[in-house]
Amino acid sequence: KRYDQVSSGTAVATLVTNQETASITVNEIDASKIKDGQKVTLTFDALPKVSIAGTVASMSGVGTVSQGVVSYSVIIGFDTPNTKIMPGMSVTSEASALEAVGSADRSSSDTTLCCLTF
Repeated sequence: KRYDQVSSGTAVATLVTNQETASITVNEIDASKIKDGQKVTLTFDALPKVSIAGTVASMSGVGTVSQGVVSYSVIIGFDTPNTKIMPGMSVTSEASALEAVGSADRSSSDTTLCCLTF
């Protein structure tokens, strides 16, 4: 609502896109090595034969601290859609400077199906 206050880390908006994405969390050491546009390979626990190329779309500018560890959220867009990938599936990402675990998100023009990020 108008004039409401939010604290650090509170979502104030959700962007809806047609692109399938994976949301991963990385520590501050890996975050310093990540660049927008960086190529990433995504693999899925539930789909051992599926490997998808992706591109880093964005990284949060503000980290979150849990048990003394600073983490950043990274969104990776799928380069090629795959109908076998379902929202909430565990995903592992690999790049020369990045290895993290997260979850897959699928969105359409009307609805975003989100899930927990590990």
